[in-house]
Parts: sequence; C-alpha cells; structure tokens
Amino acid sequence: MVKRSASALTFIVKLILFFILSNGIIKAASQNGSQGKLPFKTIEKERFSLPASINPSPLRKSELSLIAAPIEEQERSFFDQALRLEKNKDWKGLIGLSKNWSRKFPQEAAPHFFLGLAYESLGRYRKATGEYKKALRLKEDFPKAWCNLGSCYVYLKRYSKAIEAFKRAIEEHPSFARAWSNLGGCYIVLKDYKSAINALKKAISLRPDLAEAWCNLGSAYGEIKEYKKAIDSLQRATKIKADYLEAWYNLSRLYGLLHNLEKKTEAEGKIQEIIATRLSLRATSPKR
Repeated sequence: MVKRSASALTFIVKLILFFILSNGIIKAASQNGSQGKLPFKTIEKERFSLPASINPSPLRKSELSLIAAPIEEQERSFFDQALRLEKNKDWKGLIGLSKNWSRKFPQEAAPHFFLGLAYESLGRYRKATGEYKKALRLKEDFPKAWCNLGSCYVYLKRYSKAIEAFKRAIEEHPSFARAWSNLGGCYIVLKDYKSAINALKKAISLRPDLAEAWCNLGSAYGEIKEYKKAIDSLQRATKIKADYLEAWYNLSRLYGLLHNLEKKTEAEGKIQEIIATRLSLRATSPKR
C-alpha cells in the first residue's frame, strides 16, 4: 500500500514517528540496565494488529479497446497521454487532461476512470468515488472501475459497499487477482479472517507474483496467530517487491511479538532505508 497518494505520506510519517518512539524506548531500556531489550508487555499483544493493503488498479494500453470502441485517433492520443501522466504520478496533470478528454468524448467511461484514479491517488476519496460511479454509469461492465470504487469505499470506512464493489468486479472478471486481494484486505479490516484467507489464496492462485496478496495473507495469518505462515507470506511479498514498506512493517511487528530482536532490527533497518530513499526522491523530484 505504499500509495502513490496522500495516504502514502501519512503512512511514512507514522513510521518515522514509530521509529523515533522505538529508539527512545530502546535508549531508556538500556539506561535502566535492560541491555537494550525492548520491554514487550501484555499490552503490546493486546494492541497487536497488522494493516491490510488495498490498492487501486490502473488501466493498461491493451485494455482501451475493452472500454472504448470504436477508438478515434484523438481519443487514443488522450489515452496514451493519460498513461504517461499516471506512470509519472502527475496527478494534477492527469486531472486536467481527463477533464478535457471527458468534454470532447462525453459518452466515454475512460476519462472518468482516470479522474477517479488521480483523485484516489491524492487521497480525495469522495471525489474519486463520484468519478468511478460516472464511469460505471457509462459502462457498467468495467471491472477495474468497480475494484477502485471498492478501494475508495474502504478508505471511507463504508465496508459493506466496498465488498459489494469488489464482488461486482470479480463477477465481471473472475480472474481479476487484485480485486480478490482487495476483497481479502477488506475482510481483514472486518476481522473476518477465514473469508480473507480464502479470497487471498484465490488471488495468489491467479497471480503468484502479486505482492499485495501475499502481504494481506500474512496479515490474516498473523491475526489468527499462525505466525510461521504469516512470516512466510510476508517474506514472499518482500521477495517479489523488495521495497514493500507495509510488508516490512508487518514483519517487524511480528518479529517484535515473537521477541526475535535480531530479525526485528533487520526489518526496521530495511524500513528506514526505504523511507530514506523515498523522502530523498520526493525532495529531488520536480514539484507539480
């Protein structure tokens, strides 16, 4: 979930605060003669939880013919520009382009989808839901719009609506692995871990390389205290996506719970490395 959105920065800030507090605890423990060990207590176990990853699904160039036919040359140009802006995370540029695209082709669903994707990536979930709904009014059999509508509903804590949207995406496209993964993530939020594991196993069977599904599966197993399966799943996620911040964070939480200070420290070091890299990229990237 390290999002390409406002929520990404929020998550990074929370992790920075987590490490500041953790380092303070370690220092205090050392001064109190605890030999640098973290003072894990029952309260840590009571508050233990692993966040789920819910991610939007972008459109691909090969999918244009599925949502806009026949394709005019000017509309293909809009689509190509939208893909470039999405790849460069130029969300304001994508909003401007998509609005212009929608004015010129008012019966097309794709520009509203890209508007939704841009607003979602900026953390403006209510505006995003509005655009995804417009896309779906124009083209009801649009699984990626249903999936992304579901992810916005999760962030808005409208979980029953989210599940409906993910299931509709799957109904339209049964092999849509990300929709299965997001559905599993939503079930984790609702503490329905059995349903979560079933959905996530389905996602992985469809796409074994989907890091988010492995991360969510690790979270689900962690919540039901199947810690070996949880760690194995999270490690699979980090092998697929080495800079997967949420997966490393969940690993650090699990290792802390299991009092494996060496592995916990290793995971925290990886988190700090990823955060430093991302903050450096933010500092050097041109402002839009």
